[in-house]
Amino acid sequence: MDEQFQGLEHWLAATPMVRPPRNSWGSNPAYQASVAALEAFFSAMPEMRKAHDIVADEVDECLEILQQSFVSNRFGAGMHVPSYDQWFFAQDEHDSYRRYADVLRLIGAAEPDKPWLLKNPGHIAELDCLLSVFPDACIVQTHRNPVQAMPSLCSTLHMARRMFEGDAARADVLAARECAYWSRAVADADVLRATRPQQFYDVDHRRFHEAPLATVQGIYERFGLSLSAAAEQRMRRWIEDNPTSRHGAHRYRTDDYGMNEAQIRDSFAHYIDRYDF
Repeated sequence: MDEQFQGLEHWLAATPMVRPPRNSWGSNPAYQASVAALEAFFSAMPEMRKAHDIVADEVDECLEILQQSFVSNRFGAGMHVPSYDQWFFAQDEHDSYRRYADVLRLIGAAEPDKPWLLKNPGHIAELDCLLSVFPDACIVQTHRNPVQAMPSLCSTLHMARRMFEGDAARADVLAARECAYWSRAVADADVLRATRPQQFYDVDHRRFHEAPLATVQGIYERFGLSLSAAAEQRMRRWIEDNPTSRHGAHRYRTDDYGMNEAQIRDSFAHYIDRYDF
């Protein structure tokens, strides 16, 4: 909502090009195709919108570009492909991040000096790659209790897998993979963060829900950014227009995904202790 930044809109991540003027998007065939694809996706899997809404002209996750290198957690998370996982976990993603940076340069070529505001949970698993390509990045890390985050993630991934695998999609294999991946990611992130703490800012997921604008103001203060009155007003309006319940509650049960609460707590014991969950 702050026009001093540029972001990675969903439709441009799918079909990278120099970002056209916004008033032309409605007549752009690539934008129209993106809107139609999202409508078809959510029509086929309406529950997904409760867990993870996607809007063609709003900012989406960087993994939409990173997956284009075919070296990406997106595939092992979104499908049951153990042989790919075995290969992927031994790969280095630096080349994927270098390509990702080139794609950002392409999309933002009309405004090359405008700062990027990006979002991607998976960056936490690849901070060494991210910071080697973007050494001056300011990173906001949001923390959520894994006891809630893991089953929520597994529920979302199971819906995505059903789009590829239908009724053959197995829920019971999800938690073991995701807990192993993300517990390793946050542990590695803590090690790297200690070498450059000035580039990080922590956000508690609970506080973000309770006071979203105050949380955003804290981010601006941490990194010496200016929040204009116009941008703040746009943020307030967006918060009012987009309550988290607008598509209904995302409901899930921990035991459906192959691990119980105690096992999740054990996997993330250090993280839970450090961030007071």
